[in-house]
Amino acid sequence: MLVLTRHKEEEIYIYQEGDDVPLAKIMVCDIVHGKVRLGFSGDPDIVFHRREVAENIIADGRCPSQPGKKLS
Repeated sequence: MLVLTRHKEEEIYIYQEGDDVPLAKIMVCDIVHGKVRLGFSGDPDIVFHRREVAENIIADGRCPSQPGKKLS
């Protein structure tokens, strides 16, 4: 696990090995009362879900990267 400290409006880039363009960017949008608001952007092929949403999709027998597709 990588643990980072970031301040408001600082970003984290995620790269695929061998690429020079990030697949995704995560920005610290705001920090209020100990809660951090994050912004995610990235390659259109990347699907972002909160953990509980992904778990619900999987529990329903669907694929989290393609919610309309059933798992085998």
